Amino acid sequence: MLSAAEGRVNRAFVRLRVLIGEPLPGEGPLEIAADVFAPQKLRSPACVMFCLPGGGVSKSYFDLGAPGEGMSFAEAMTARGFIVVTMDHLGAGESSRPGNGFALTSALLARCNAAAMASLCERLRAGTLDPRLAALPDFVSLGVGHSMGALLLILQQVAGRAFKALMLFGFGTSGMPRVLTDEERSMLERPDRGLSELPRLARLRFQGEAYPPIARQEGSSRSSLALAAVQDRVLAVAAVHSMMPGNIKEEIAQIDVPVFLSVGDKDIVGPPLLLPADYASCTDLSLMIVEKCGHHQFVAKSAPYMLARAADWAHSVAV
Repeated sequence: MLSAAEGRVNRAFVRLRVLIGEPLPGEGPLEIAADVFAPQKLRSPACVMFCLPGGGVSKSYFDLGAPGEGMSFAEAMTARGFIVVTMDHLGAGESSRPGNGFALTSALLARCNAAAMASLCERLRAGTLDPRLAALPDFVSLGVGHSMGALLLILQQVAGRAFKALMLFGFGTSGMPRVLTDEERSMLERPDRGLSELPRLARLRFQGEAYPPIARQEGSSRSSLALAAVQDRVLAVAAVHSMMPGNIKEEIAQIDVPVFLSVGDKDIVGPPLLLPADYASCTDLSLMIVEKCGHHQFVAKSAPYMLARAADWAHSVAV
């Protein structure tokens, strides 16, 4: 019998591996895997959504479930004319997995994602990504991230301002203080809030495993099976970074492009109504609280409504 992951069908229009050079000494050339979903009719002006998954899932997190089930972000957005690009972080999914996984800090992951996106943008503008896609010299770029993927997306935006707007799911800076060890908690008192110690802390927490498996409850529901099909290894250093309260508080305060923020009312990010306060430079922020929902809004019963709202917001900013 096939597992959920083995039985899953990839519905991408184009599947790619993007060479990003040699960002880590001694690891050789590395690649980031990307899937491109194209609409039957492209909206005008053209808009490309670059999507980064959270920890413990692959890029297929943005294409959950069977067609028509209402859980696929890619399906919902391409139906409304957007191009969707989903990517596996270095070390996860189908991307290259370096031998030294503890070198994969959040900053390095963000730089590698930026390099892959820059390459894809160049090919999209020139019309060389796929013969079926015409050249798009003036498309609008939107960044989309879930959980840890949102953290990395924000770091990338602060460093390079690649996106006209950001769409963030299940993200906040509260971290997971309840699960921190005493040593991890003590790092919060340091000037860099423990950032320089994250590789060592990750090695301790995950007992030397740079790509630990994620613990997930078994279930036979539609949502459980959909999430199980996209389950992947965790990136240890970035995972610990995500757990630290105030993880990117300084960076998030610099975001000055429109933001769509969606969280569940039972999410792990803290009280949803307090989240906008972190975006001190953002004058255009839309907050959506998904009822009866935890950390994964795409599998909520109201996901089709939430995705429609997200698409409407994207249309309003991608002009």
